Amino acid sequence: MAVLGLSHGGGTAIYIARDHPELRPLQDRLAARHGKLVASVAMYGGCTPSAGYPVAMPLLELIGDQAIGHRLLLVSSWQTRSRTE
Repeated sequence: MAVLGLSHGGGTAIYIARDHPELRPLQDRLAARHGKLVASVAMYGGCTPSAGYPVAMPLLELIGDQAIGHRLLLVSSWQTRSRTE
C-alpha cells in the first residue's frame, strides 16, 4: 500500500513516511491484517522539519516555487531502519 498526499495531505504523507513511535501501533495493526505501507508521495507537503525521525520507507516529495515558475522539484529520500521493540 502507498500513501499519496496533496497540500496539507502532503505533510501527512511525509509524517507517515518517518519513524514516529506513535505510528507503530497502527503499523502493527495493519501488519496483523497482512497490510504494509511501502511508499509515500507528497506533493507540495509541509515544510516543518522532523529532526530525529528518520525516513522509514521510500519517500518522494514533489515541491515547487514561484521563483522557478512552479516547476516541480523532485526530492527523494529513503534509508533503512532497524527498530527494536
